[in-house]
Amino acid sequence: MWVSKPAFADVTLYSQNFNTCTGLVASGWTTFSIPAGANWTLGTPANPDAMGSTMNGSCFVYFDDDILGNNALANGVWLRSAAVNTTGYAKITLEFDLHFRAHDVLTSSLEVYASTSTTVSGDPIAIYRESVTGSLYSQNAHQVLDISDYRGATTYIFFLYKDGGGQSWWAGIDNFVINGTSSVTCANAETITPGNTCAAGANALNTFNGAMPSCNTNTDGAVWYKFTAPSPAVTINTHAAFNDLLTVFGGTCAALTEIACQGSDLYGFEGERKYLTGLTAGNTYYLRISGITNTFGAPQGSFCLEVLNGGSNPVAPGNDLCNNAIPLTLNQTCTTANANNNANFDGPVPALNNKADHNIWYSFAAPASGNVLITADANFSDVLTLFSGNCAGTLTEVAGTDMGRELRASALTPAATYYLQVSSNFNSVQGSVCVEVISLPAVPANDACANAVLLTVGATNCTPGTNIMATMDGPNPTCEIFPDASIWYRFVAPASGKIRLNTGAGFVHTAALYSGNCASLTPFACIDNPDRCGAPVLITGLTPAATYYLQISSAKNPFGYVYGDVCVRITDGNINPVKAKVKAIPEGLYDLNTGLLRTTLNSLGVIPTEQPFNQLPWNYAGSECINIPPSNMADWVLLELRSAANSNTVIDRKAALLLSDGTITDIGDDGITFLNAAAGNYYIVVRHRNHIAVLSNAPVTLPNTTAYSFSSAAGQAMGANQLKNMGNGVFALRAGDFNADGVATVADFNLFMSESAGVNGYFGADANSDRMVTIADFNLYQPNAGAIGMPQIRY
Repeated sequence: MWVSKPAFADVTLYSQNFNTCTGLVASGWTTFSIPAGANWTLGTPANPDAMGSTMNGSCFVYFDDDILGNNALANGVWLRSAAVNTTGYAKITLEFDLHFRAHDVLTSSLEVYASTSTTVSGDPIAIYRESVTGSLYSQNAHQVLDISDYRGATTYIFFLYKDGGGQSWWAGIDNFVINGTSSVTCANAETITPGNTCAAGANALNTFNGAMPSCNTNTDGAVWYKFTAPSPAVTINTHAAFNDLLTVFGGTCAALTEIACQGSDLYGFEGERKYLTGLTAGNTYYLRISGITNTFGAPQGSFCLEVLNGGSNPVAPGNDLCNNAIPLTLNQTCTTANANNNANFDGPVPALNNKADHNIWYSFAAPASGNVLITADANFSDVLTLFSGNCAGTLTEVAGTDMGRELRASALTPAATYYLQVSSNFNSVQGSVCVEVISLPAVPANDACANAVLLTVGATNCTPGTNIMATMDGPNPTCEIFPDASIWYRFVAPASGKIRLNTGAGFVHTAALYSGNCASLTPFACIDNPDRCGAPVLITGLTPAATYYLQISSAKNPFGYVYGDVCVRITDGNINPVKAKVKAIPEGLYDLNTGLLRTTLNSLGVIPTEQPFNQLPWNYAGSECINIPPSNMADWVLLELRSAANSNTVIDRKAALLLSDGTITDIGDDGITFLNAAAGNYYIVVRHRNHIAVLSNAPVTLPNTTAYSFSSAAGQAMGANQLKNMGNGVFALRAGDFNADGVATVADFNLFMSESAGVNGYFGADANSDRMVTIADFNLYQPNAGAIGMPQIRY
């Protein structure tokens, strides 16, 4: 049967329907066999087994192995087509109708080859070993094969019938056509009708024709089209799946004038879009699509070309050019997003990415510290580059990152204007940004080993610091190849030669320990990204009384580097940490119906993941934190162990988790571990952020197997009326101490008034911990107004 070819982009280069029924096969065709003696035949078969059928009612070419009989030699019978000139088109297809009846036992086959010479080499382009349709010639199927790889002045098609070594069946071929698609010459340019659906095409390498384009000479694989301009303006879309170059010409093929050249889709992700104006309606224009070579992206592939009447140029952003940079105010939160969609690239090219494109510009005046953090909040793969100088003169790159997200710049000249270029990592990547420039402090005082901060082993509080704007000083840590922004601490090793270390760093970092001195440091230990929320790292083998140096630096991650704050604490590793088991019930959180503390702050995502006591009046600098709050966590509390000899003397402090049953624990534990306290007797203090703190009525022996419960009796807390009787045998910390100074006074009422009507927050005046400050919180405060905590716990 015959299947019509598509109306667009197929040019018949050769056809043969074999209907002349003259000659051995057909004009220009050849048949031969190995061994000699059998040939393909032009005509209609006479074998009664084939029931005298034809493929379409007329002559065709066939080979009948069955009629040769049982004694025939094993046959390999060749049929070669006439030579066809296929040089004028990029994609060449072979079409023919085929009937092939395979033998049930013998391995008969029909193989198809293509070649640019009269001989065959290489593999077949198709092999048929199973029957194609039924047993009669009239039962056939249309075949389409791509033979673009065999383009040439003399393209031949070969059919090889193999009977498998005995008497087999037959094969027939009819309606043989070779088509060309996508002309590679201007003279044969195919016609595009403006306004029609895009027309599919493809290019092929080694087919460039015509003058080199003005915008890129690294090109090959050209195909040609033409259209009649419907108006002075059209839009051309290639929808190419490869790295294409579009060139538009006026004039005639004999005298072409280039009017446009574009290859902006540098890497072949979406094809070219070109808006043309100034055309003469009714004139013919020529389009050449070629592939860009010698760069990233395929130079060859398919496309779907369309020409649309009218259109417009995409509108570039207002800050597309450096001269139109948007001025930014330091430390101002971004509220309005910008986009680099349709932006051009006016340079300079970032040093870290020579493929950057679609830039937009911002400017700002450097702060007095000369240090800034720039965040882009881009929803695409962005490149951030900072320049000094001016747009009209010379721009000098001073900082940059091809990782996007954020850029830190230091040593800027205070009050000088700097220009920020936000660009995409490559063409076809566009989106929105919301840029902020944050003033950063000066370089940390302990940026260098020589200025290492002295740490006291066993200090109650951790020592805060930051590596923001720090440089890299000293040796590289042994556990990190590419460190950055190191800060330094030093300490004297305790007599035990053991320490426990917590850096309190919330960013990807390394902690490296060195012996010796800053002029000659010897690596001693290196910890890769210790978890600030986990147990402190135990380090042993230190020389007692020797000075050691601690280097904390940012470690490289897939997105570059992250910098931030630390809070370093070192305790004596020889002290066997003591665990305390404690229970307490804050009045405002207690639900009389369930007998449990409400976990509203937790379930609504308001509870902080960092301990909240690092402010007045507590000023506790511990680094306790939780990555994910446990579902039964009600709030944070601050515990203190005090000397059994003097309840005013604080031995150690620890922020801990208050669970719904009143149990106080470290994360994932059944108690609170104090690193600076050994087993012994201690007074215990429990502090909650808006309840009056309590002190145990006597020293408690630690570690303890049974929790010390402040809620079991009024006498569990030192002093009269320190705990409130809830009426069901439960005693609770009194609510209403909103400023946590140890007494409930008018100062707490004033804080309540200032936070009144606050919603969805972690408020000091939220006595019932429901994330809101309402009359319900006042009703908890009012009965306790005038209550006074023990002198030992008051601030």
